[in-house]
Amino acid sequence: TKLILLIEPDVKQEKYDWLLDMGVDVRFFTAGYFVPSAIHNTRYFKYLDILLENRSKFSRVFLTDVRDVALQGDIFAEIDEPGLHCFMEDPAWTCDERFNKYILTTNYGEAVAAEFADKRIICSGTTLGGSEDIIRYIVTLMNERGLEKMVKAGGIPDEQGPHNYIFHKDKLPHTKQENGDGVATICLTHPDQIKILDDGRSSVY
Repeated sequence: TKLILLIEPDVKQEKYDWLLDMGVDVRFFTAGYFVPSAIHNTRYFKYLDILLENRSKFSRVFLTDVRDVALQGDIFAEIDEPGLHCFMEDPAWTCDERFNKYILTTNYGEAVAAEFADKRIICSGTTLGGSEDIIRYIVTLMNERGLEKMVKAGGIPDEQGPHNYIFHKDKLPHTKQENGDGVATICLTHPDQIKILDDGRSSVY
């Protein structure tokens, strides 16, 4: 397993050195300085370059956020089925939730937002799949986004709207994973629903 981490050029030297000492493959990410949009929206360009440059080296890929993610095990062992996997959020919430409704409306209009009102939220911060599956996903997502939309979004991380659109509209073959199945997304989960597993990891009911 190889860990590749995107960092911005203004990272402190001691942090950069520490990451290297820990065996992290550090890649500088500069698009955010030149494209006036949130890193959530522009990071996929770098993802795509890395995957294409290493096309024959990776069999499976896990795209994940960093600041709000705790890695508790090997996701590739947890979910070993082939294909593309997306991860749903808490079942009590749908795309009618305030933020998700806003980004769907911004990207696709009120009619699509209303169509998605009863659909589960799919978190764009975690996506798993074979290398070719992830490449197709990124290209599909970037075609849905478009640079004009990214610039219009500015600092708003609204890639989750197109992410949900792609999977709920079945634009790509995929498996929707229930919350807690490999990945537990707890941003909208009540603390009472978080449980500790026998092996010490946390998950959700």
